[in-house]
Amino acid sequence: MMLILAIFIVLSIYDVRKFIREKESARVIAAYAFIVVLSLVLGFLISIGKRPSSPAEWIQEILETMGVIK
Repeated sequence: MMLILAIFIVLSIYDVRKFIREKESARVIAAYAFIVVLSLVLGFLISIGKRPSSPAEWIQEILETMGVIK
């Protein structure tokens, strides 16, 4: 698990260096970081056998919280 995390960090640093060298905007770097972190978290959840909740479940919980559905 630590090996995968280390490889992920090395590849991310390499990509961020390339983004900075090419003078990409902060939005591009932030979007890239968000996608990388999200994929890492989802990968770890799946590898330990915990399925993340689906967007449909999120929407249902939000609607139940607002009182739209019971």
